[in-house]
Amino acid sequence: MEVLCEGLKHPECAIETLELSGEILTESSSRHLAEVLRKNQRLNILGLALENPDDKAMEVLCEGLNHPECAIKTLQLSGEILTESSSRHFAEVLRKNQRLNRLVLFLENPDDKAMEVLCEGLNHPQCAIKTLQSLQCSGLNGVDLRGRDLEHSSGNAFE
Repeated sequence: MEVLCEGLKHPECAIETLELSGEILTESSSRHLAEVLRKNQRLNILGLALENPDDKAMEVLCEGLNHPECAIKTLQLSGEILTESSSRHFAEVLRKNQRLNRLVLFLENPDDKAMEVLCEGLNHPQCAIKTLQSLQCSGLNGVDLRGRDLEHSSGNAFE
């Protein structure tokens, strides 16, 4: 991951979409990825299909997503990525990252409390999400879409 991230931080890197899957996210690799999110202004789509990532790794990754220089506009989350702890970090991203305007969710067995916390982030007045796309996420019923130029669809994730 360190070598990949070094390439992604290079000023001439033209990659706009990064999709990561599996059990690859550790605290150390998250630090490298968070640095990429701060430095690569072309990277605007991040897809994470992770299986039970470490909570500390998710916290570090979300610190990168919260950075003012992070250019990510679309965040795609799938798999068993959402725990109550990680949802708190993602909810903070939803409140703080004003560039992030599209969220795609395809979650496996999300915890009710995790979905509740994520919905709190989506309902926050500072949340800039305009498009919410979800598959198999019945826990999103608590999201109040009124008064926000927000689109909600149940189409295919990772278009």
